[in-house]
This record gives sequence, C-alpha cells and structure tokens, in this order.
Amino acid sequence: MAILVYNKNNDDYSMCTNNYYIGRGSILGNPYTHLPLKGTMAIYHTRNREEAIERYGGYFDLMYERDSEFKAAVDEIYEKYKRGEDIYFGCYCNSEEECHGGVIKKKLQKRLLKEKIMEEKIKRNVKNREMG
Repeated sequence: MAILVYNKNNDDYSMCTNNYYIGRGSILGNPYTHLPLKGTMAIYHTRNREEAIERYGGYFDLMYERDSEFKAAVDEIYEKYKRGEDIYFGCYCNSEEECHGGVIKKKLQKRLLKEKIMEEKIKRNVKNREMG
C-alpha cells in the first residue's frame, strides 16, 4: 500500500485505479497560493510556498469537520488506503518540491497509524482482562 503524489505534466497514472486529481478546482485542492492570485483558481494569497502548504493542513482539518462532501471524499480514499490499495494523487505542482498532496498523504498515514495503535490497545486490554 502506497500513496504517490505526482505531477500530471510529467507523469500519467490516469489508468490506475484510485487516481485522484487534487489540484485547484477539485474538492481536495489547495485554496492557498504564493503565486499571483490573478493567474490561479486559489482564493488566498500567502508569502511563500511553504506557508501555502502549511495553511492547507488547517484548512484540511476544518473542511473535514465541517464539509460533508470533503469528508466523504477523504473517507472514501482512506478506506481504500486502509484496505491496502495504492492511492495516486495528481496535481500540477513541481514534483521536485513538497505540495499540499504531501499534507493529505501524511494525514491519511497518521489516521491509519492511530487506528492501528488503538486496535492494539484494545486487544491488550481484552487479553489482560481474560488473563485475570
């Protein structure tokens, strides 16, 4: 199971299952940019690329909590990832640099890790109760 973030100009994973466009205009697009707003679909301007990516983390959490369409999209992707399926995120960011796709990837990975830790704790608690 892997999550790959790729640049649609350089690579083509469109034939793969679980291929999601995460660029601007998509439900998972980043509304922040360091580029001039006039030439982009972004809504908010930041000082630099790093700030745009950092702000996306908070945006992701807020949207997941408040927007049912966003939550449904993330949950669908997560369930596939949890089952061990590979996930492909395509956008137009420079593939040599970090982008908001990395934020999405880390959030999915962190969620899975937390679930696995909780499952282990529950198993240990059950086992301890059975033993006495």
